[in-house]
Amino acid sequence: MDKELIMNNFLAATQIEDLGTALSILEEHNWDLGVAVNTVLPQNFSEQCTIPSGSPDLRAPAEGDQESTDKMVVGRQGNIISQQESTDKMVVGRQGNVISQEERRDAIAAPDMPVIANPWADDSSIMESCVTDDDKVTIQTNSTVVSSSGIQPSNEPKHNCNDTENGEEPESEEYFSPPEDFELQETELDVSANPKPTHDLLIPPNIDDPHIALQLFTTNFEKRYGGTHPLFYVGSLSEVVKEALGKNVSSRKPLFIYLHHDRSILSNIFCSQLLCSESIVNYLSLNFATWAWDLTSEEQKKKLLVMVKDSFGDDVASSVENVKSDHLPLILVVCKIGGKLEVQNIIQGHTDLDSLMGHLLMAMEVHEENQSNEIVEEKARMERESVRVEQERRFLESLAADKLKEEKKMETERARLQILEQEEAERQRCAEAVSPEPKPDYEGKVSKLRFRCPNGDTFQRKFKAEESLRCVLNYLCSEGFPVEKYKYLTSFPRRDITQLQAQESLEFHRLYPQETIFVEEK
Repeated sequence: MDKELIMNNFLAATQIEDLGTALSILEEHNWDLGVAVNTVLPQNFSEQCTIPSGSPDLRAPAEGDQESTDKMVVGRQGNIISQQESTDKMVVGRQGNVISQEERRDAIAAPDMPVIANPWADDSSIMESCVTDDDKVTIQTNSTVVSSSGIQPSNEPKHNCNDTENGEEPESEEYFSPPEDFELQETELDVSANPKPTHDLLIPPNIDDPHIALQLFTTNFEKRYGGTHPLFYVGSLSEVVKEALGKNVSSRKPLFIYLHHDRSILSNIFCSQLLCSESIVNYLSLNFATWAWDLTSEEQKKKLLVMVKDSFGDDVASSVENVKSDHLPLILVVCKIGGKLEVQNIIQGHTDLDSLMGHLLMAMEVHEENQSNEIVEEKARMERESVRVEQERRFLESLAADKLKEEKKMETERARLQILEQEEAERQRCAEAVSPEPKPDYEGKVSKLRFRCPNGDTFQRKFKAEESLRCVLNYLCSEGFPVEKYKYLTSFPRRDITQLQAQESLEFHRLYPQETIFVEEK
């Protein structure tokens, strides 16, 4: 194919008007039409414009190779057609397939055409080719006839590429059966391959902090798929598990984990048509905690497997690791059942909107049923805990009361002992102040005093008549009857001698020659 034809197809496919810009792009990619178109077209298309290894080479021919590439272009399904059939009629579609300009104009002019059937509509979903079963293009080059159904040898002579231009009609094509060992090959796009992403990863491989990684994931996700998407938790997997499932039973939410992979052909379909669906977004926002990670780079995949192993165990980590990339993206629905974390469901990317919603509804039903049971158990546990706390509170109060009572008792005892000590000290002082009892041979006046105790006991003692009343008071105090607690009464006349003048003599107070004194408590 000459460079002029490649340039025409490139301009028609990309709508670039600046020839200088188009020329620089084609030269940068060695005049490879498929790669150049992929570079210019928007990155949010679900299928890249890739040319499989078995497809014809679209690069510019080398000098002297004009006859072998006799005015050829790529057909709608990756097949080869002649320039005569393609000139001014065929353009490269957004999927890298060649369609007629008439079909392109009809597609653009049909606003009611479903998005999936319109390869020129502005949507990120997979665009299907407009080619029908009857759209088969057959051309003749050298001694081989190439069609969309295969390659067949031809016995027709070669035609110069200028025959048609000179007005000469080429002879009709005649086919003959190929040899038995000749293998038919399909030159169609291999959509099962894992194309390398041509855009920035949702999480670059060199990011270690999970908070920064999830912030970048959200930002890049919005750039690709718009602002309508689930609210992704920013933090590590262990943090979101604690936030969603570590609270009390009534406030728990099941955990929705989305694992993305850019090299899977299902990722763009899943994100644009399922994950960003308004019904899914609303349901997840109300009922689930949502967390996501990008597995495209091996570095981030290893980090994810470590986090999954730490949170859910080796079995779940092994299941995630063994999922093939073409089955991604992957959904993990995690619930807390019986106090343990369980991965309730693993949903692979080849599902549809109804199935995904069904899985979520089923997971929510299981979560609510388990939650109601755990709420009942939690209520009973809290009641038991309340009884235990109340019993412990009363026990502590009883201990405190007993301790206080003991302290008061000890204080009283200390006070009593202190009083006793004081009384003993006073008794000792009074005893020292009492003069000795007169001897039998004492010739002076002697007063005989008889004392009757409160309990009825009596005792007597002799005092010198000239001794003061204070001596009698000191004597009674030394015997354990202090003036502060007792009063001393005479029988007739009834007097309380504690009220008399203590410095006067016994004879003065008429306590001579004898007297009975009654000791009574005050």
